[in-house]
Amino acid sequence: MLKVMIADDNPIICKALASRIPWEPLGLELAGVCHDGNELLAAALKERPHIILTDIRMPVTDGLQLIEQLRHRGIPVQIVIISGYNDFLYLKKAIDFDVVAYLMKPIQDEELREALRKAAELVVKQEEIELISRSVHELEEREALRQVNRTVAGWLRRPELPAAAPDGLEPVPHPSGWLLCSLSLDENYRLPVRDDDRLSMLRGILEREGMPGILICRPADTLLAAAVPAIAGETVSHAAEVLKRILERERVPFGDMAAAEPSAAESMQAAFLRALERLHGKLFGAEFAAHPQNGGPLSPELETLRMHLSMGDFRGGYRWLEEKLSQTLADPAALARFNSLIRSVVALYAEYAAPFLELHEQLDGVALPALAFSGREHFLNLFRKLYEWEDNDGKATSIIAYIRSNFTLPLTLEEIAKRYHYNAIYLGQLIKRETGMPFSQYLSKLRIERAEEMLRNNDGIKLADLAAQLGFSDVKYFSKVFKKRTGLSPSQYSG
Repeated sequence: MLKVMIADDNPIICKALASRIPWEPLGLELAGVCHDGNELLAAALKERPHIILTDIRMPVTDGLQLIEQLRHRGIPVQIVIISGYNDFLYLKKAIDFDVVAYLMKPIQDEELREALRKAAELVVKQEEIELISRSVHELEEREALRQVNRTVAGWLRRPELPAAAPDGLEPVPHPSGWLLCSLSLDENYRLPVRDDDRLSMLRGILEREGMPGILICRPADTLLAAAVPAIAGETVSHAAEVLKRILERERVPFGDMAAAEPSAAESMQAAFLRALERLHGKLFGAEFAAHPQNGGPLSPELETLRMHLSMGDFRGGYRWLEEKLSQTLADPAALARFNSLIRSVVALYAEYAAPFLELHEQLDGVALPALAFSGREHFLNLFRKLYEWEDNDGKATSIIAYIRSNFTLPLTLEEIAKRYHYNAIYLGQLIKRETGMPFSQYLSKLRIERAEEMLRNNDGIKLADLAAQLGFSDVKYFSKVFKKRTGLSPSQYSG
């Protein structure tokens, strides 16, 4: 329904007009009645009506002054004027203000309905135009984002070749600063989902913070990049503060940030690659070089790691990896080769350790997999846990004992993982190794065994009470699990 406001200094006329309008057939509703221009302006700013039906002469602020103020404030409302004065100057001003109709009192019902019908059609048409305009703007923004992503992604693939800036980068004043932010894995080792709408949201917030013309792109799943124009004294460091605050508020996991501002003679590509070197350096505590270095293929070196893993020697594999990482980071490391090492190691572990399968699927094909980790220790910690399981049977025993003592509570794998400082994926593998079954099956086994005991020793126990005591969400689910494990329903078992 479209909202209509009526304004006339005569309350009787307002009431008469309201009673003569066929509101529902025209798809209209009365949003308010006012008796002077100031009152109507305040109500219009609050209610945002689609159509205003107003007298031309009113106290304080007349109809024409009101229309002028509405137009000046950019309020998109259709105006129908009612007047008892057939004055050429009034009519001319009304035309200048693009009113829908100028109706002379006394008003005929048909001309009133026709004016309102025309105003309603104009409202709908204007909304359609605005919708198309917004859609076109969004498409233009998305295309500009794709152009920027393509160019920056090209810099990642071939950093040694200069690349011409696409249209999406041309509006950025020179010199500009690059602000790069690594997007790291969350506590369940998953990367943030790609979301172009979120990038637009980030850009909008940064622009409102005083950085017009900023460009935001995500050229790799692990990297957020912002080209910050040097406008109005704003600096890249200020952009970093704002971006950090936004990411924390939106709960987007990130590792660190690095920036580079090009000299007058330096290209945006060179500044971007320098910022990328700094970002890797901050995360891994070493120097990096964007341009390729001769180091030979990685495959022969990885065969030693494969030998350890194929024999289940995860401790030996970890020692090799720790040493290899130290060697690679001892000298300025080539970005491409270092990221290839990270990707290859994860892929190789995925062949021999199930917990790495999902991580491998996420990082396979990612241009900068190293940025998925918040640093050297975060990366190594993944592989250290594999052999720690073998060295820490006491902790495994403690975890199983905890489950056996608390299985009647609503336990989850995630809750136990946080309690014992394990990743949930690893913990699931540990429990399966110790019990011979996945966590959910082991939990059900303990609960059903206790249910059998309680049914044998407590005649007449209510199934709802039993299910609640054993941590089941409802009786139906309890009965289903019980029958699946014992072959009998609870009532058949107790009978």
